[in-house]
Amino acid sequence: MRSRLLASGLLVVLGCSVLPVSMLASDATDFLADAGAIDRDNAGNDGELITRGDVLKILLDGREDFRNRVNRYRGRLSKLPLYLDIERGDEIAPYAEAAFALRITSGFSDRTLRPNDPIPAEEAITLLMRAYRQPGESAPGDAAWYAPFIRTALRKNIVANPRAMRIGQPVTRGQFHDMAYRMGAITRDDLASFPQPVRIVEQNPGRGASAGAVTQQQPGIIGSVQVARPTEDQGALEQYRSSQNFAISIPSLDIRDLQVTHPDDPQSKEGQLAPLQNGVGHLYSYPGRGGKIMIYGHSSGYSWDVSQYTKIFQQVNKLKKGDKVFVTFDGKLYEYEVTGQQKITPNDKTPFSGDGEELILYTCWPVGSNKSRLIIRAVPVETVAVR
Repeated sequence: MRSRLLASGLLVVLGCSVLPVSMLASDATDFLADAGAIDRDNAGNDGELITRGDVLKILLDGREDFRNRVNRYRGRLSKLPLYLDIERGDEIAPYAEAAFALRITSGFSDRTLRPNDPIPAEEAITLLMRAYRQPGESAPGDAAWYAPFIRTALRKNIVANPRAMRIGQPVTRGQFHDMAYRMGAITRDDLASFPQPVRIVEQNPGRGASAGAVTQQQPGIIGSVQVARPTEDQGALEQYRSSQNFAISIPSLDIRDLQVTHPDDPQSKEGQLAPLQNGVGHLYSYPGRGGKIMIYGHSSGYSWDVSQYTKIFQQVNKLKKGDKVFVTFDGKLYEYEVTGQQKITPNDKTPFSGDGEELILYTCWPVGSNKSRLIIRAVPVETVAVR
């Protein structure tokens, strides 16, 4: 604006049973809760996308002087709305007024704020930098309005895993909580940067590279922010594109355009099983964000269950190294290549941690049993435009 790997105590259903997984960013949660920015007991799911309105609430509730400004606007809002999409009685209204007065944001050119929309990475970083009065660091050749603010954020190590964020793509609640914590800790302790290795944006990201991807470099050198453009040369891959927002195709298993659904209630067994009535389920990261992506499905079902998807992953063990898996997500087609398969115990959560993007297909194994789990691991090959 000019001017959504972490899961909070998730219970992960893996086709036929529940695996407790905790990836709670405790430092960030504790810091923001102590500052009054979030409710410790109702902080939300770290893996869900965060909205523009929630970002503003965190930024303004986390500082006493900002909270006081918000409180002054409560009950004393102008009859003429500041933004056309916000009513005087809306919860976000005093935050919107305060953010405008504090020059954190002035909304869009059409006089809207769009508080319920997921916020893209570059905008979330910009609002955070403005809230903490961090000046952007311009460089010759900058074409994007947000480039100076991202450069500042990278130099200060505000972004824990820059490869997990892409320009133009929404950030998760967990990602923003962590950035807000890092910025707050720097301010509190009067530090030049958060104590972690510096990363910078690649000067010339290659074909299919993540937008805004960064790489390890020597401290203090910050390059120009680059935005990688998905290629329009789809060629033979066109046949695997989907009109759905989230879908998977596995050509070697004759699986085409299979719906992938993130559960409405990922913290209950029933909620996690619900997507399997219409396809397969999803947990953790999303394509193009640098993390582990779980897509889980049934390998077998009860005799009375006549759903066509009860055996959808029954033959995933036939996938071989080099086989391709295609995932459509948010208007882009992502190509993955199988690297291998592995049997793990029901309580083993180690495949879903660590650096690097990886697609993991997950099902109960052997067929008809829940004794073990079979996972198929695949790494990204290319990202191409589908619209």
